[in-house]
Amino acid sequence: MLARYIHQHSRYFTLIILCVVAVGITSFRSIARQEDPTLMNFVGTITTFYAGATPDRVEALVSRPLEDELREISEIDELRSTSSGGISFLQIKLLDTLPDDALERAWSEVRDAMSDAALHFPDGVSAPVFDNNRLTSFTTIVALSSDTDHDMPLSLLNRLAQDFADQARNLSNTKLVEVFGEPLEEVRVELDEIALISRGLSVQQVAAALRAADAKIASGRLSGPRTDMLIELSGDFDSIERIREVIVSTSDNGSATRISDIARVYKSAVSPPVTMAMAQGRPAILVGAIMEAGHQVDVWSDAYNAMVNRYRAQAPDGLKVDVTYDQNTYAKSRLFEVAKNLGLGIALVIMVLLFTLGWRAAVVVACILPLCGLISITVMDRMGMALHQMSVSGLIVALGLLVDGSIVMTDEVRKRLLAGQTQIQAIIGSVDRLRVPLISSALTTVLAFMPMALLPGPGGDFVGAIATAVIIMLAASTVLALTLTP
Repeated sequence: MLARYIHQHSRYFTLIILCVVAVGITSFRSIARQEDPTLMNFVGTITTFYAGATPDRVEALVSRPLEDELREISEIDELRSTSSGGISFLQIKLLDTLPDDALERAWSEVRDAMSDAALHFPDGVSAPVFDNNRLTSFTTIVALSSDTDHDMPLSLLNRLAQDFADQARNLSNTKLVEVFGEPLEEVRVELDEIALISRGLSVQQVAAALRAADAKIASGRLSGPRTDMLIELSGDFDSIERIREVIVSTSDNGSATRISDIARVYKSAVSPPVTMAMAQGRPAILVGAIMEAGHQVDVWSDAYNAMVNRYRAQAPDGLKVDVTYDQNTYAKSRLFEVAKNLGLGIALVIMVLLFTLGWRAAVVVACILPLCGLISITVMDRMGMALHQMSVSGLIVALGLLVDGSIVMTDEVRKRLLAGQTQIQAIIGSVDRLRVPLISSALTTVLAFMPMALLPGPGGDFVGAIATAVIIMLAASTVLALTLTP
């Protein structure tokens, strides 16, 4: 019997305690910490633009080819499409019972199907935009804007934001960086109506000349016994000056009318803007970063904030770099509140035992509680779990359950000692009598929490951590109640 063996070899008892404390503290320092559980990424969207097309054309030429390709993927549980004027929007939901490796494989098949469908799109349809990060929350959001004494254009802010985003992507353990509020620029050809009429030209002629000068499609095909090549014309638009030099028409005497003769060509932001971001009432560019799952948000945030400070120190005058959202602040606050509740619960349990069973029983339970917590954190770390508001809440829920075994065992040993039995007799008799009841009691509670722990999908990812933490602590407390406690 392990309890009797430990009692007879006190050095092993001390060694076990020291090992539990050392390994537990090491696991606590290395275990992942974050605000919320990492949810299963089983939802995605595909957005495709077809400018000027009616909803029925979007449905027939864009949405339906995408649906036909995607329906061949067996892992897709639900597929919905919405076709409106110029836009096709598809919502994809995978089976929530897929394991992680099958999930990534399914998303890869979705990307392949999307590329295959794009081959059949008519001219004028943009490339489909795929997004499967809908269930991921940003760890940090930084706003880049100009201060009140300066007025930087959004185009300059965008270039600075792109440079900042590149530095954020190079930071260790960074999963994804996205930029929001970036302005879209376009080249505008502003026609001079008088110059256009005086030359006898129309807007359609100007548009046709520009369309013909910007070669983006194949102009022919060269086929042979061993070759099959597309012929493309060079001379596509690569600068504003190239647009100004486009010839619209030529006269009989050899003179040519160029775009620069009848229009003003310049670059400008798209109006109205497609997206817009504001920071403290001023236009800004937002840069959101997501940390890789399974890491410590406080450590990552410290490194990220250090990078922000370095960028702020070398930023040009007039640029404001503000951290508008930092998950680490909320994670620390929530974990501190949960830890405070855990400490308060332990204090109340010890106070009750102090007045009911005496100081020796209170000391025994007071030692068992942190040992059980350290063992549970070690197991959670080895299982790849993280400390967040749900898993720590599970530890609090289990607090009222795990002390039962130690209290019952302590009281049983105390009664046998008061009855005159020797220490070894009291230990053996107490363990023999309470072994089956304690294991049965823990097992029934574990089975009660098992459905929640086995719940699939994002729901299981979120609330399942509570049940898993309870099961781990109950198992650890039962082992301690039958071994170290007596």
